[in-house]
Amino acid sequence: MSKPSVLLLGSTGFLGGTLLVHLQKAGLYEVSVTSRNDSQLETLKQYGAKVLKLSFDDADKIQDAVFAHDAVVNAAPDNSPGALQAILKGIQKRIDAGKSSVYIHTSGAGVVCDLAGGDHSTDLIFRDDDPEHFERNVTPGSIHRSMDVIVRDQAKKWSAIDDGKTQVRIMFPPLIFGKGEGPFKDYSFQIPGMVRAGLAEGKPIIHGQGKNVTGFINVSDLADAYLILLSSLLKNGTTEATHPDDIYLFADGGHEVSFGEIARKVGQDLKVRGKVESATPVPLPEDTLQKYFLFLGKGLFGGDRDCQLIGGNVRTRAIKMQKLGWKPKQSTVQELLSSIQRDVDVVIQESTR
Repeated sequence: MSKPSVLLLGSTGFLGGTLLVHLQKAGLYEVSVTSRNDSQLETLKQYGAKVLKLSFDDADKIQDAVFAHDAVVNAAPDNSPGALQAILKGIQKRIDAGKSSVYIHTSGAGVVCDLAGGDHSTDLIFRDDDPEHFERNVTPGSIHRSMDVIVRDQAKKWSAIDDGKTQVRIMFPPLIFGKGEGPFKDYSFQIPGMVRAGLAEGKPIIHGQGKNVTGFINVSDLADAYLILLSSLLKNGTTEATHPDDIYLFADGGHEVSFGEIARKVGQDLKVRGKVESATPVPLPEDTLQKYFLFLGKGLFGGDRDCQLIGGNVRTRAIKMQKLGWKPKQSTVQELLSSIQRDVDVVIQESTR
């Protein structure tokens, strides 16, 4: 019996590269990856995956690639709306041909990020086993939201016509940390962004008082979550029906940290390396934060509402992934804070090139 075929989009990124490694280690799937860069394709070949030369602007090629695979894992949250539509059209072609499909779309827990400005925490917690609460409380225009709505609405249409043969899930990772395992990018962007701003300003920085809190996940634990989810949706080549409103999954590791704690650890590591005089984080005005892409304004990933990536609260609970047997192993507060030393070193090294 042939292995299910999986198209992995975003394999040149931090999460996607790590996911590629985990998929190949599992040995359960025929994995295809994409890039428009010949050099990247040659490197990706070394990971044992089938390589497809295409970009997210190649709508027809994306459709054809999606049609040719049993499952699609989209690990690139910054896809354009056009690329997303091409993915969905490819799945529609499979439906028209009587084929089953799995689509896992990557969004981000930033969709529930509030505008606390670092000045307070919140009691509002989002659970992925309560989609009605999510829909009532998520703010229209939030980061990722417009793309998520496209996926959600299409999934509802499909669920009404194909008896569960087409399974769609949206994954919402929180702050991701750790060392990536893929061939290209091996670090994330929120904490390294704080390090870059600290180096440029000559002082560790913070948004407001840093009282806002966030969940977080180690990139390796997150990749494991995707594999568990994929396996649950591709059982012996068949899928299981689910309620059309119940497609959201959070992926936090079960712990939370304040951005004040993160900023103080960044400050300590910068001071140890002689890059700042004081380890105490200093609040920056929002226009300065935006300069360093820490306070990201309207238009981010299709949103039309400001996004405070280090100033807002992001509190989620991954109930459904836990029920599937997912148990993060490297996602404690201590492991997150310990990982910051490497982020500091990587960014310092990057700045001297």
